Amino acid sequence: MKAGRLLIAVSVVASALAPLGSSTADPPYLSLVGALHEHSGYSDGWPGSTPADYYASGKAFGLDFLAGSEHSDNSQIPAVFSEYCLTPEDAAKCAIADDDNPVNSFRKWDATLDYARAATDAGFTGFRGFEWTSDVFGHINVFFSAHDWNAKEDGGYGATTKTFYTWFGLPHEVGGGDDGLAVFNHPGDKCLLGRTDATCDWNHFEYVPEADDRMVGIELYNGHDTYGSYYVEALDKGWHLGAVGAEDIGHSKSDDWGGPGWAKTVILATDRSEAAIRAAMLARRFYAVRARDIRLDFSVDGEGMGARIARAPGDSLPVHASVNRSGATIELVTSGGTVVATSVGPVLDAVVSASAAQRYYFARVIEGGKAVAFSSPVWVTQKAGPAVGEWLAGDLHVHTCYSHDAWCPPDDNNTGPDDFYTLSGSVEERFIEAAARGLDYLAITDHHSDGNPGDSGARSIEDPGFGTHGVIGVPGYENSIHGHAQMLGATHVISAGDGGATAVNLMAGLLRAKGGVFQANHPADGLRDAPFACGDTGKLHWGYGYDVRPDTIEVWNISQQLQPPVPAGTSNEDAARFWECWLDRGAHVGATGGSDSHWLSTAAVQGPGNPTTWVFARERSARGVLEALREGRTTVSMLPPVFGAPRLILEADADGDGVFESMVGDTVPPGTPMRVRVDNLPVGGLVDVRANSATIVNGAPLVPGGEVRFTAPAEAGWVRAILRAPDATDERGVTCDGVVGQNTTYCRNRVAVTALTSAIYLG
Repeated sequence: MKAGRLLIAVSVVASALAPLGSSTADPPYLSLVGALHEHSGYSDGWPGSTPADYYASGKAFGLDFLAGSEHSDNSQIPAVFSEYCLTPEDAAKCAIADDDNPVNSFRKWDATLDYARAATDAGFTGFRGFEWTSDVFGHINVFFSAHDWNAKEDGGYGATTKTFYTWFGLPHEVGGGDDGLAVFNHPGDKCLLGRTDATCDWNHFEYVPEADDRMVGIELYNGHDTYGSYYVEALDKGWHLGAVGAEDIGHSKSDDWGGPGWAKTVILATDRSEAAIRAAMLARRFYAVRARDIRLDFSVDGEGMGARIARAPGDSLPVHASVNRSGATIELVTSGGTVVATSVGPVLDAVVSASAAQRYYFARVIEGGKAVAFSSPVWVTQKAGPAVGEWLAGDLHVHTCYSHDAWCPPDDNNTGPDDFYTLSGSVEERFIEAAARGLDYLAITDHHSDGNPGDSGARSIEDPGFGTHGVIGVPGYENSIHGHAQMLGATHVISAGDGGATAVNLMAGLLRAKGGVFQANHPADGLRDAPFACGDTGKLHWGYGYDVRPDTIEVWNISQQLQPPVPAGTSNEDAARFWECWLDRGAHVGATGGSDSHWLSTAAVQGPGNPTTWVFARERSARGVLEALREGRTTVSMLPPVFGAPRLILEADADGDGVFESMVGDTVPPGTPMRVRVDNLPVGGLVDVRANSATIVNGAPLVPGGEVRFTAPAEAGWVRAILRAPDATDERGVTCDGVVGQNTTYCRNRVAVTALTSAIYLG
């Protein structure tokens, strides 16, 4: 059956239904009703059908949207894979999947997008997806991604789910899926070894934190089946999943994509565009219905589906739910599948008490003894207090004899005596230094030369001196690509391929998948052109501009002091501005410092901890340090702890209760009250606050034990803080100005910045 004939067949049914575009949710949302999870002859649907058919069918049935999800293991094969192909009358149709446009059979993935866009108009949105098909772990639908991914080829069919989650986190510029949103499909159905097997249902919904944000849903309905118990199991594991009603049809010639007999998903979107639908799915503003005309409202303490709210234990939480089915009742379900309230009729108004044991709530609609609708949850966490953890001091950039530019006589095999000025030390000697300077952790980041496993970049980790003398050892190495990159957490060398942006993005993605942190080192090394402008990336030592996103940026390298720009400047100041350019682009990127020490130190102003990067870690371990770096929980001081380093603290009172519970790395609302204070401030200083590339606090005095308070801008963006030593104008005038003039880099504010923080984000 082709699209034109299908439109005639269903037009009478569509005209008899009530309009679906009107909203039962609070403005400005529309209630968009549509179908997810469709198949055609492009994968295992009936021969002769194509994505054009299911988009046309959904449109003719009056749906607002419809998404295809052909099996990705068929996307590179021009044939049809269907049971119909075993029958003589249909076998001839299976050789080419698209007999109307045969060339499309060889470009199924791209052709599906073409069909989706051709079907989209002011009243209907078609979008593309694919189904990652592992009959061992389970199936997953991915929508909106530029690329697809095949479980039959990536090891995910029987070896591991990690291959999918790794691809899901890789940049789409290098073929990854970081632009996609995903849904767990028909749980319990695809377990070759049975539900009791450990691999079934994605290792029984094993929680993967790095995938949680974009794993947006789970199918509560698939065809005529219901999966309510799996919903609870997945939510209890920690996933933030919304309720999806899916069709999963097109396998039989009698199937009517988008027809009234199949479950649907209702999405609460600001408009009908694909971008608005994606945003609503990302926010979990959708719910699953067994019949297309069911409309459900649900809120907890005034917050709708998908919200994540923080409340103190014992706080009262008013709950409201209603459904447009007079004979239905509503159950309020929480952690463990416990029903904590039930309506008498189609409206539920209840009050529950916030509790650590009840981490989410969703509404389940019962009619005729069956569940006919599920809302997405509202998640409730304990009201934020001061973050749990401790500040650890360390250095993320230290070299040893293993580096090619560090000399260790008499038997150094990679550095000659012509580099005598780089007289360095062994791994253990660097850890002895770190311990003497009061550091809690140290990253040995020797250079690697040719990327071979076992090369100098990885050897320090196996050295018996690594992680000794009470100092945590953080694995890593420095990759000398086009601008040096710190591979923090790497236990072996990962190839950067040809060193181009595509290869480096892939390398960074592989590092992140192993729990590591990818850092841009001294990105403005050698540049003295302050103030740096965001468009001046061609001047940088970091050769990738904004094409390769780092997790952290080393804004302070060696003990060379940061200085305000014009007329004085350093490459560190330009590095800090480059970091701000990333923040302006909406990236959450932390700031770090590193001594880049190649030689054993005998001076207080050189060596491990000059500067020191403090991380707020949940545990005293390399894993704790890396986790804090990923979260942007860092602050940098000029000196290590043994020399009385001031640790600069930026905090925010996100809920306005007078408690400054949020810290660097957190996201708070615009207009939030904030403060800057310093742990261990022996003398006074001056505080600058930068927000959205503008200075909003300039030279506010800070005394020991004091603080500087201010209000964040009313716009989304970021805030960071800087501590400067008081400007010794008189002393400079005597010692310097009369000799070399006032406007010299050497004299003006030579020791200006003593500490700085990572950002708090406004969102």
